[in-house]
Amino acid sequence: MHEIYYTDEFKRDAKKLDGSMQVRLKKAIEKIIENPLRFKHLEHVDGYSVRFDVYRILYRIVGNRVEFIRVGKRDSVYEK
Repeated sequence: MHEIYYTDEFKRDAKKLDGSMQVRLKKAIEKIIENPLRFKHLEHVDGYSVRFDVYRILYRIVGNRVEFIRVGKRDSVYEK
């Protein structure tokens, strides 16, 4: 079982989503936790990306911990 960590930025991003998208976000997070290595590895950052609807979830794996970094639309989620 993986330890789960949400960055403050991820929490802020998630709160901006409407109720139905928050439900879909929760389901996507559950799938990530089942097998975090199965999704797209990003070359330009040390992490992974998962698409759901028009949104992306960015996360990284550190040891036994899955760290959720950002969630948002593609055009803004990769900004630093």
